[in-house]
Amino acid sequence: MKKRCKLIIDILMVVLLLLLMSERMIGKGMHIVLGITFLVLFVLHNLANLSWWRNMRKGVQKGKRLRCAAINVLLVLDMLFVTLSGVVYMSVGHKVSALLLVILIVIHLGIHIGHGKRRGNKNREKFGKKQKEDGLDDPCNNCS
Repeated sequence: MKKRCKLIIDILMVVLLLLLMSERMIGKGMHIVLGITFLVLFVLHNLANLSWWRNMRKGVQKGKRLRCAAINVLLVLDMLFVTLSGVVYMSVGHKVSALLLVILIVIHLGIHIGHGKRRGNKNREKFGKKQKEDGLDDPCNNCS
């Protein structure tokens, strides 16, 4: 159930991100409402992955783990800046930080999608049969 909730939150965040990028189409008022909703989902996403944040300092930080940690920390910092620049309406700062946020989210998603595919292939090889691929593979154990 927790994996399904995490997946729903992630899908909603992607949909909201796409809508937020079309501010001219949805209007400023809807952009604000969706931005607040995105922020709430962002917080819920990080709370759902709180164990990753707790364990981030454990073990050796190198390679993929270090890149994941750097991306996640940058995502949180940039999300804070996007939110603050939106509240005080620093137009250029909001647009630049929002663009950076999109880039970081794409990288974050790429890491997780790639990890899920690799993990699925290993499971199929290990058990000699095709596993049910429902998109609920949780890469959060290794990244976030």
